[in-house]
Amino acid sequence: MEIFEEGHPICDEKPGGPQPPASHHAAEVPRQRAECATERYGLLLIPGKNVGGPPLSNEASDMVRIDLTRALFEELQAKIEFIHNAADLISQMQDDCIRAFQKAMPSCQDWTPLFPFEVLLDLFARTTAQILYGEELAGRDDWLVHTIYPFIHHLMLAPPAVVSGYHPSLRFLAKYFETHTKMVYKGRKQAEDILRPILDKYKMQRAMPGEKNGHGDGIRWLLERYDSLGKELTPELLAQDLLFITVAAIQTSAAVGCSILFDMMDQPASLSHIRAEISAIKEACRGNWNRQSLAQLRFLDSFMKESKRVNTFTQGTCSFLITMVFDRFGSRVTVTVQRMVVVPYRFDDGLQIPAGTQLSFPNQQLNLDDDVYPDAGAFKADRFLKKRMEDDPNRHHFASVSEDSITWGSGYHACPGRFLAQDTLKLLFIYLLDEFEFKHVKDGQTRPKDMYHGFAVGPDITMPILSRRRGLERSR
Repeated sequence: MEIFEEGHPICDEKPGGPQPPASHHAAEVPRQRAECATERYGLLLIPGKNVGGPPLSNEASDMVRIDLTRALFEELQAKIEFIHNAADLISQMQDDCIRAFQKAMPSCQDWTPLFPFEVLLDLFARTTAQILYGEELAGRDDWLVHTIYPFIHHLMLAPPAVVSGYHPSLRFLAKYFETHTKMVYKGRKQAEDILRPILDKYKMQRAMPGEKNGHGDGIRWLLERYDSLGKELTPELLAQDLLFITVAAIQTSAAVGCSILFDMMDQPASLSHIRAEISAIKEACRGNWNRQSLAQLRFLDSFMKESKRVNTFTQGTCSFLITMVFDRFGSRVTVTVQRMVVVPYRFDDGLQIPAGTQLSFPNQQLNLDDDVYPDAGAFKADRFLKKRMEDDPNRHHFASVSEDSITWGSGYHACPGRFLAQDTLKLLFIYLLDEFEFKHVKDGQTRPKDMYHGFAVGPDITMPILSRRRGLERSR
């Protein structure tokens, strides 16, 4: 029986999908208390109400979950079925990645201070721009630099400003007076104006037979998805969907990448192993990366997953990135897989859950449970590589979800963009680790403490590191 509400921000688990563990890890949060917590912590889960943040639509979610993911897997499936001339999305992303490094990465001829989160955010945004926005929009600085980046900046700062400066009953006034909130609304309008003529072009191409060729992109997929539902995709809806996808994809992936890089810096033996693996696969594929060769980076994949397990990142739209502005240290409980019960439900053990109850699962506590992961407190770079060898080679990879791995969520509503994040982060690490070396600013310094607030946790993105192009020391 379906007990979760369809289409609610805290939404349903589709029948047949993997179920989160219903054991001592489950946490029950009544609706009234959850609403109070959301009000107290500044719109913790979805930064939309009162600050102008774009809401998540089913069309945007399904576009990423179905259309984008299908495109990522298309080339690998073509190889399996011996289909020639199939779209090679990873090859396109590799070209975009190279151009991104040329634009976004400092030359680092000597040890150069940089903020890894900011660099990774720019690299990730530029590498995925063409697949999300199409070729024309991806190359325009008025979109990425002057619209997307300022929008993200103000969206991060608006919620704490509204919560601290306005009584709950008066927060609807923030869009008229609060600086960051006004800039969020301005950014949405600016995005609509830029997208309007581009959307018109897509609609004209749609009406012309034989015009659909090349790779798909987010705008085309959204247009097709709205058309299939008999809905009109307007510039306002397109801006809403693209901005939400952008914030969710770029911010969270850059934060995860920053966290993984911190762990790499603290584990030189594993870093050497990763570099050797990259070098070997690079030689085998002659530097032309595709999904098959990326999948062969098994030790890197295991390291990334172990990093995300040990240093848990709260899955959710900007949750930690917004709430960390409030306070650097707070609750040590992080949750994921938020759901709302629609009808009363009784479990086999007698536990009864009334309608309206919100459920979440403690993510970090599961990740650090010795009953789930033996010696859970230890960082073992090959933990998941061994699990794939001993259990199932098609499971336990970075983007997978299961009963014992819910950092990406669970079931049908697990993070729809996790495969894009996985492949893009691997491409970024290939070039970062091949071309650059990293160290902390001070000798003896290690990974900074994670930043907590409420149910949110993530790496300290305010911590700078030093970077230098590899091989320079030997050449001097």
